[in-house]
Amino acid sequence: MPRANIDKSVGDMTERLIGLLSSQTGIYSVQEGVFCRTDPFALCDGDKLPSCFGNNADSPYFSCALGDAPGQLVPSFVEAQTGQYLSFRMGFNEAVVLAGKTPPAVKYFSYGAYLASRSSEDTGGEVRRFKVTPIRNSPTVLEKKALSRDIVFGCLGNPVNSLTISTPGTPGGAPGCSGGQPFFLVFTGSEELAKSVLALAETAGFPPESLNCAAIAEDLVRFGVTTQDTDTFSIINRISSGEGGGRELSAYLSDPGVRVLRVTANRITGPALPIPGLTPRGTGKTELRLLKAVERLRTEIIGTYAGDYEAVDIPTDVWLEESFTSLQQKLDNLGESRDAAYFASGSFRLPEDAFVVAYGANHAKTGKSSYCNAVVYGKKYDNGVVGVSNEDFDGSASDYLDGDEAAYLYAWRFGFGENPSAHYTEIPACAGDAAEAPDGRHTRRIDPEEDIYLGFRAYLEPTTKTGPAWNELILDRALVFLKR
Repeated sequence: MPRANIDKSVGDMTERLIGLLSSQTGIYSVQEGVFCRTDPFALCDGDKLPSCFGNNADSPYFSCALGDAPGQLVPSFVEAQTGQYLSFRMGFNEAVVLAGKTPPAVKYFSYGAYLASRSSEDTGGEVRRFKVTPIRNSPTVLEKKALSRDIVFGCLGNPVNSLTISTPGTPGGAPGCSGGQPFFLVFTGSEELAKSVLALAETAGFPPESLNCAAIAEDLVRFGVTTQDTDTFSIINRISSGEGGGRELSAYLSDPGVRVLRVTANRITGPALPIPGLTPRGTGKTELRLLKAVERLRTEIIGTYAGDYEAVDIPTDVWLEESFTSLQQKLDNLGESRDAAYFASGSFRLPEDAFVVAYGANHAKTGKSSYCNAVVYGKKYDNGVVGVSNEDFDGSASDYLDGDEAAYLYAWRFGFGENPSAHYTEIPACAGDAAEAPDGRHTRRIDPEEDIYLGFRAYLEPTTKTGPAWNELILDRALVFLKR
């Protein structure tokens, strides 16, 4: 079926579904939301978000923006358009529906539900500041405020991704998608509502192979729209870089054609959907056969610049834990996805006459991921300003290392200064003055006087259709070179 017809038919089917829901007076109400391109830089600069939440500099995001639910008495947050919010309240008797086409052929895409924020416990006492030093992290200061909210931004199970989504265009009808296929996806906590909406979607003409459901488990969240102690939710669409980009991807990013509906049922008596089982990470096969080659790469990189620069190893570690861990701790998990493994370096200040080299195993080339990258962040706002992915990595390790193993490795330089050489990316710099933005933020650039760090992602192991296991990967690494 030509894509234009697919788009038209999905729109027609969505209109029929809205009609079917609206015709059942007193049973359902339907509101249309917005599927909008989300710019973390603009939201942070506009003081709508406190940070960029470790955004991926290499990839675009879309989010669902919804208006208030029927009878809602407490606010939603992060207004994307007038009356439409990216961090919205949701009742157990509600479902959020996405209907449209999947992105064109890309390395990776997903749709995931997140617990965005949760009400802080109010002890009724005075505001207190108390310093805590987590075991594996730097010291932080917790500040207890009356009626404050904790940002959690943790995923609520497995995202529906490019290898697990059900679409009619998938060969053999198995999950997985080659891109540009119609899909219908329901997010809800109610088993009864999920079955009803999916049945009505099929009546409206959606093929059974296009129907998907993602549980928001009541055991994990606090549904409700009338009291402050209820949670807010976000639904995020991640898209990796395409197969070299192209017009199809550009057209999709300009107009994805995805419809968003909030379906509210007047009365729900059925059971809650259970906590979804987590797809196990790992195959037992590791990248460690390349560990000695990575060590040789380190030696050669240091030797290349030894005449003019002194090398400093920057430690790296697991960056983001699984969201089910962070949910229990009420820690901000920066919108982590189970489809990825995340590493990060320690933070440091990079002089303008210095540079940093990110290096290690190309996880996509080794078969442990579908897509991987390295991104430079400002520590203050977790703003990823520049990044490179496995599409860029080919040949970069050969600048330093001979032999066949170099094809499975990468080495990339970042610095504040211009440099015309290959396999180098300039970090956009600014003076950090207040003219940059009303509150002095400048998240698309980094002040060289600020601390930075490197973040690394490895998305979607093809064998398991989820993120790779951390201990089966070689940690991405970093070397800072200081002018002698």
